[in-house]
Amino acid sequence: MSDKQQFLEEARRRIENIRLDQDVQFTMLDEKIKEEDDCWYIPIRPTIEPNKTSQYYESLAAIEEQLVKEFGINVLFIPSPPVISTPPETVMAMPYQIDEEKEN
Repeated sequence: MSDKQQFLEEARRRIENIRLDQDVQFTMLDEKIKEEDDCWYIPIRPTIEPNKTSQYYESLAAIEEQLVKEFGINVLFIPSPPVISTPPETVMAMPYQIDEEKEN
C-alpha cells in the first residue's frame, strides 16, 4: 500500500469514527477527493445535519492536524450537505409553521 493510500485509509477510518451525541455518521466522498497544490481536499458528508456543528468542525480540524503531523500531507476536509438535510424529528413537528399560520 502506498503512503497516499495509507493516508486516505487512515483519514477514512478517523472520519468514520467521529462520534457526536446523536446517530450521525460521516463518510468521505471518494469520487470528489482532489489533490491540488500539495494539499488533499476531501469532502465529508454526514448522514444528517449534526446538532452540534461546532463539535463537528472541531473534530474535522483535529483530524486534519493529526494527519498532517503523522503523514506530512496537507489535508483540508470540506463539509458537504448531509444526506438528509433536516432530522426526521424536526420534520414531524415544525411548531414555528403552526405559530406563523395562527398569526396570519
